Amino acid sequence: MTWNTNLLESKLKEAERVSWKLFKTGICKCCDPDKLIKSKILTGGLSNILVLISISIDSFCEDMKRVNKNILISNLKVRFYSEERKIFVNEKREQLIQNLLANAGIIKPILQYFQGGQIEEFVEGRTLEVEDLRNRKTYIQVAKKIASLHSIKISQDILENICLEYNSEIHQSLGDVPYSESNKSISILWPTLDKWASLSEKSFKLNHGKYQTCINFEKLRILICKLKKSLYSDTLSKLTCSIVVSHSDLLPGNIIETLNNNYTFIDYEFSGTMECVFDIGNHLCEWAGFTCNWEYLPNDETISEFLKYYIAGLSSNKFKENRFESKKDEAVSNTNLGIKKDELENNYQCINHEKKEAFEFENSDSSLTIKSYVKAVKICMVISNIFWGLWGICKSDIRSNNSSNSVFDYRSYAYRKLESINTQPYFRDILKGIDQDIEFPVF
Repeated sequence: MTWNTNLLESKLKEAERVSWKLFKTGICKCCDPDKLIKSKILTGGLSNILVLISISIDSFCEDMKRVNKNILISNLKVRFYSEERKIFVNEKREQLIQNLLANAGIIKPILQYFQGGQIEEFVEGRTLEVEDLRNRKTYIQVAKKIASLHSIKISQDILENICLEYNSEIHQSLGDVPYSESNKSISILWPTLDKWASLSEKSFKLNHGKYQTCINFEKLRILICKLKKSLYSDTLSKLTCSIVVSHSDLLPGNIIETLNNNYTFIDYEFSGTMECVFDIGNHLCEWAGFTCNWEYLPNDETISEFLKYYIAGLSSNKFKENRFESKKDEAVSNTNLGIKKDELENNYQCINHEKKEAFEFENSDSSLTIKSYVKAVKICMVISNIFWGLWGICKSDIRSNNSSNSVFDYRSYAYRKLESINTQPYFRDILKGIDQDIEFPVF
């Protein structure tokens, strides 16, 4: 990602300023931030600007160390939000989810929110590359980590925030909100798709000549409905479509291999309550990378293996405090991957479903369960391409109307995502599995 140089220089200075404000400095006249703070731009962000702040804590005077003993952190990360973020992100929901996951030990706490950004402790480690996602050793650990995330009970304040947002008059008119009670889990996937489709359609009409393909948005909406219906028509849909806290953007840049060889997820701005299989399918689509090399997508056998580790991870992830850096002996056994009735029940217990629903699967064959999961995940891989294709159209329109500070080609990215559904055998086969008589192009 290339950014405007003047913008980056100003963000470096601002990051130093907001970071220094974390400390109580009134009693000290000897500690000079210009000498104690170093900053540099971190790579990896498409929309946000990320700055690493390194602070020479050891050079603090004794008074500074004493009054700031609870926040003596050497490396901080400052995230500056994009100007158009409010169109895509509910900031209150993001903060509620971050607080929930910090309390559960899944992530480190956010140190401070400020207007236009946030400050957090920098996670030491290596950001994954797209090739890492396809490495068996890595994807096994990622599957377990996703299970840890999905095992967190959705808090009441998150449910109320989502209920308030998606049960507003505009979304009620869509008839696509599954629950109206504030204590029930709502999938934000479908109203989000509807919102982005409407924004994209307006953009497409205004900038039709700039796109490499034609999109029939009426047919696209019909396809989304067909995909949703197929997801929920499966006999095990109460399991495969369990509503969880979903990261929803698990690309390699948002996965860190820590110094202890564990994995942690960062950047939860697209997180929300969604079907568990969407988070998985969306991640597996990222195996193709930003350049959309679809030949690298996993086959059914690999998806099945990924899901076995995911399900085994669900059964081992009862709520534990301070799980940010788990020990190796706490990991799921690589050889004990049988799917049992109590594991299925645990899935519901983890995500606050009524336990009685699990008994429907008491006599389910494990191979049939995996088969249902695989089918649902692959459907969600198609949905993922629609999701990010629409996002790309919206972003390209916003960027073209403003003075763009980045050179990422959102329009071409959107085209690759959406066009793949019509042209790539991988996705065409998924759609034919839903409807043998489906005709291409589907939108």
